[in-house]
Amino acid sequence: SYIREPGEESTTIIFDEDVLEGAEKIVAFSTCADTKTFGRLVVFARMTRKDMIELTATGYEGVYDGDSHDISVTVNYPDDTTIEYSLDGGRIWTEEIPDITDVGEKEVMVRATNPIYGTATGRAELKVTPAPVTVTVNESSKVYGAQDPTFSAEVSGTLNGDTITYTVSRPGAGTDENAGSYPDAIVAQGSAIQGNYSVTYVPADFTIDKSSALIVIPEGERTGEGDTAEYELTVIY
Repeated sequence: SYIREPGEESTTIIFDEDVLEGAEKIVAFSTCADTKTFGRLVVFARMTRKDMIELTATGYEGVYDGDSHDISVTVNYPDDTTIEYSLDGGRIWTEEIPDITDVGEKEVMVRATNPIYGTATGRAELKVTPAPVTVTVNESSKVYGAQDPTFSAEVSGTLNGDTITYTVSRPGAGTDENAGSYPDAIVAQGSAIQGNYSVTYVPADFTIDKSSALIVIPEGERTGEGDTAEYELTVIY
C-alpha cells in the first residue's frame, strides 16, 4: 500500500504486471542519504516469485499391453526447473521417471523446483489391469465303448509369447458313456488370474457316436413254429 499510494515527496513507477509475468523482476528503491543534492541511497533487489510455478502430472491407467508407461509432467516455467519423483510418500526423491509395465499400481508424488519461481507438487497414478485371455476348449467325440481321446483347447489374447497354465478333461468320463450328445461336457480348468492376464474358460460339447461294430450271432436254430426251446444270443463288439 505504501508503494501504490506514495507520499507527496515520493515518486513511484509501477510496471504493467501482465508484461512482467514470468520474467525475472528487478526492484530499485531510492531514498535520501544526506542533505546533499545527490546524496541518495539506491537499493536494487531481485524478486523471487514463490509458489508461482504450476505443475501438471498425468499418470496412466490401462489394460496390460506389454509396453512400458510412465508419468508425463508439464510446468509453466521449464527452464532451470528440476522435476523429481517419489514412490514412498515423499521420503526419497529421484529424477528417474517411474514407469510401469506389468499389472499393478504405483502412487507417484511429483515435485517441480525452480530457483526463481518456487516449488510445486502434484500426484499421479500408474495402474495396469489384467488383459483378458480366453481358453476355448475344442469339441470332441468318440465311438461308444472306446476310450476318451486327448482333449485340447485354443488360447487367445496372450502377448509376447506368454503362456497360460490349464488342464482339459471330461468330468463325466466313466459315468456318461451312453451314445448321445453332452453339452459343455469338456472343461478347461486353471487359475482365473495368471500373471498379467485374467483368464476365462469356455467349455465344449462331447459326442458319443453309436458303435457300428455290434454283431449278434444266434446259437441254435428253431425247428418249427412249435419249437419253444430257449436259445442264447452271443454279442460280439
